[in-house]
Amino acid sequence: MNNILSIFDLDEVKGMWFEYYNSIMSYKKYICKEWLFGVKKLSISDSFPDIHKLNKHLSDEVSLKLTKPIGKKEWFQMLSHGFFPVHSSVRCKDNLHHSDFPDFFHDILGHCPYLINSNYVESIISFAELYMLSNNIQRERLAKAWYYFHEFGVIKEGVDIKAYGAGLISSKAEIEQMISGNIELVGFEYGKLWKFRVTPEGNPEVLFLFNSLNDLIEKFNEVEYYAL
Repeated sequence: MNNILSIFDLDEVKGMWFEYYNSIMSYKKYICKEWLFGVKKLSISDSFPDIHKLNKHLSDEVSLKLTKPIGKKEWFQMLSHGFFPVHSSVRCKDNLHHSDFPDFFHDILGHCPYLINSNYVESIISFAELYMLSNNIQRERLAKAWYYFHEFGVIKEGVDIKAYGAGLISSKAEIEQMISGNIELVGFEYGKLWKFRVTPEGNPEVLFLFNSLNDLIEKFNEVEYYAL
């Protein structure tokens, strides 16, 4: 049985989105302020998202548009040209609170809130350009950096630790693991990054901790010097 639904085929996903959104928002006190600001700025709510409306909001802030993805290589190619690919598939209802693969829910609620941040957008576009110029071995290291920074990164807010990464925020299982302390938090260093495993489905061995979102972006911008 296919466990992926098309957002263009089933009205069911609207009800799923309502439940999913409210489930994620129940953890909002554990999520960083930049994500909360982006959700509000883009008017992301429990009403099913409209890509055209999101693009209108984004056009007021940055020169980047949401679009449909193709494959992994094409994903970064599209991003390098200023288009953020959004998957048009949705996890099935039985897996509503965690998906092993990126989908519409993950992209909209995990990544989109940060797309109003011009420093973030410039950073990920530069990364995509670097990825397209790299060989396969280099791309493996770059992909690991992407996962540990932008999918599973955590940041400090005063004395508190907040989820930043889209993989953490968009998965109930992942964020609960962070909240419960069942996964180790490690201060970020590139020398440490290469020692730990992570898969496209998630399953990070640790969570890397950054002093702020600006600190995370600054360190991510240094990836070329360590990964190539």
